[in-house]
Amino acid sequence: MKETTIIITTAITVQSEDNVDRDEIVCSVKTALRVDNSKLLDSLTLMEEEQTDDELVSEHRLNPIPPVSQEEFNKAFHEILKGSTQRYLNPKTEKVSEKKTSRIEVLDSNGHWLLDYDCDPENRHFWYQYGRVYSILQDKFSLQDDELHALMKSLVETQYNLKGVTPEWQKFLTMKKMMLRPNTF
Repeated sequence: MKETTIIITTAITVQSEDNVDRDEIVCSVKTALRVDNSKLLDSLTLMEEEQTDDELVSEHRLNPIPPVSQEEFNKAFHEILKGSTQRYLNPKTEKVSEKKTSRIEVLDSNGHWLLDYDCDPENRHFWYQYGRVYSILQDKFSLQDDELHALMKSLVETQYNLKGVTPEWQKFLTMKKMMLRPNTF
């Protein structure tokens, strides 16, 4: 993937220096990469204004191009959730609630914690378990941290309607949470 970034960066730099037509650049990049046109066009965004190499590298860091599509990532995430159960939590006590609340906890088929999210504007969050979610997705797709975070953020915004919420993985939860729900960790 790193070679792809270098080729694209070089092509964009050539465009701004030599005033080469955008279509010619896209065509030459496609040829160089020897990939399906639709896959390349989905992940390739050409810059319209001149940028320095430092700006291009910075742009790539801010908007990484993951080696997997959002659709594939979402499908793998939902596979992890297959067979899971959800329950409502009282946002104030963090105990299981019989009543419907804005805070939901999801457990895998063995009753182990997978994720916890809250749609209440005052307490909005999306937390997910490192070992049972994060590391599985990271290993499955060979993702870097920034790539996984970008894909997760998009999933949370579209699938859970939590726009502006940054998903956070949790490796360890507080003792208080473990005491309230002892068999879920």
